Amino acid sequence: MIFKGFSHPIRIWIVEALKGRLLCVVDIANGIGYEKSVITKQLLYLRVSGIIMKTKKGMIYRYSLSNPYFANVIKCMHHYLDM
Repeated sequence: MIFKGFSHPIRIWIVEALKGRLLCVVDIANGIGYEKSVITKQLLYLRVSGIIMKTKKGMIYRYSLSNPYFANVIKCMHHYLDM
């Protein structure tokens, strides 16, 4: 299920955006240029896949990588595809 989480370009961009930080849906949507509804759908898939986690602070949900090594998976994929 984890590798299916990386099978959509928007999910890859989200993982790259979350590398080393906590972001809310609005920050992610503004950062990669998609509507909040699209981002929310992809975040749900990433959460079910175990790639990201959601924490609540006050009224805002923030997302982060569940394991920082997932950023390295993306880096390895880019390296392989650039060969």
